[in-house]
Amino acid sequence: MPSIADQHVVVLGGTSGFGFATAKAALAEGARVTIASRSAKKVHAALLRLGNAAGGECVDVTEKSMLERFFGGLGAFDHLPVTVGDPLLNKQIMELTDEEARSAFEVRFWGQFNAVRAAYPHIRKTGSITLVSGLAGQRASPGRGIYAGVLGGIEGMVKSFAAELRPLRVNGVCAGAVDTELWHRFPEAERLATFERIGARLPVGRVGKPEDIAEAYLYLTKSGFSTGETLVVDGGAL
Repeated sequence: MPSIADQHVVVLGGTSGFGFATAKAALAEGARVTIASRSAKKVHAALLRLGNAAGGECVDVTEKSMLERFFGGLGAFDHLPVTVGDPLLNKQIMELTDEEARSAFEVRFWGQFNAVRAAYPHIRKTGSITLVSGLAGQRASPGRGIYAGVLGGIEGMVKSFAAELRPLRVNGVCAGAVDTELWHRFPEAERLATFERIGARLPVGRVGKPEDIAEAYLYLTKSGFSTGETLVVDGGAL
């Protein structure tokens, strides 16, 4: 498989979870890495862990002008793994307020949509973009109905961008249950019990690790014959 050594990989959402794991994996492959997150504190902490080989900047994907300044300041680069997300709202469709329904799209859908459009003029057309979706877009789940629209829309967007932006490759990663910082808002005992319960139902017998998802991002970054695809990495949940 082709090497990404000496290529510039920009990871949106690269300060935690599988975004951080993807940045770390790209560095191990010899790539030059830039991470971005809306929290300056998280960017600083992540750079301390990644070392001098990485750079980083504070970027809010819901701010189009900020995205345009960020990518404009990078110059030409090669790959854009996008791992942005926010805590999922577990609420029945008929109980959602209009504001809650609309806000579910802000980071996951519009954030990625605007990131692709801001990045496109600066990314080398031999490179790639990899977006992130999730299982709610492929499997009905009570309380996650709004995300069926959000995540299904992202997977449709992957195909459309791949067709329109060719030869630049555009793919997606559909991640299952993964032990990331998004779960840390729950008490540890509750979180561990949830992971044990979910893992027991999966063919692999466990929930995912950030490194599992990073491997998918790295594959799609390097695979020159993959575009318009959403790679499901869910431990067999579907």
